[in-house]
Amino acid sequence: MVQSIMIASFSPYFMKSSFDLPDTKPRKKRKKAPPSLFTQFYKRVHEIDRSHIEDNTYQEWSERTKLAEQLEKTKFKNKETIVNNLVYDKELSLETLAVLCSYYKVNLFYILGRTYVKMVYSDKPAWFMNEMNQFMDEIDLESYLEITLEKPLKSVTYYKLAELQDMSQRLLLPIEKYKKQELYQSIKQVLIKLYKIES
Repeated sequence: MVQSIMIASFSPYFMKSSFDLPDTKPRKKRKKAPPSLFTQFYKRVHEIDRSHIEDNTYQEWSERTKLAEQLEKTKFKNKETIVNNLVYDKELSLETLAVLCSYYKVNLFYILGRTYVKMVYSDKPAWFMNEMNQFMDEIDLESYLEITLEKPLKSVTYYKLAELQDMSQRLLLPIEKYKKQELYQSIKQVLIKLYKIES
């Protein structure tokens, strides 16, 4: 009885009863986007601690523009496309990444699925990067399929059956009872997905 009188004496100070549900919807937590490919590469090249991505001194678009101006003074294939990708596009293409590796004279193996792109331009130790733009420890690439950016996949007549079987095995695709054209098509579908090659 005494307790209920005490609670009643405090009740005017309670905003809502304990059974009222709040009207507002809980805010969704915004996921922090992983650092961009350019940021990860830039910080590795310049030996900046990559755990401190939000530096006040680092502005990605400013650095990309400065780098594009420096690249304008050099000679390389598809210069206009590469510079435009660097200055205007949100994400770097692998072709642009290869040019940056060449410019900075670094070696990088970019791993995408069961494939990799080799960007080797010096005698320094190579870096390994995955499709999440994260640097990783060295891995054995012997069972992976090497892709060249200029021509990820040649025409079906270029390959022998054994070569297509080997490529399929590296991509973990089935090979039993499949003819040459079928193997080629299954490899092509994987590479279209990974490298956006023409279908």
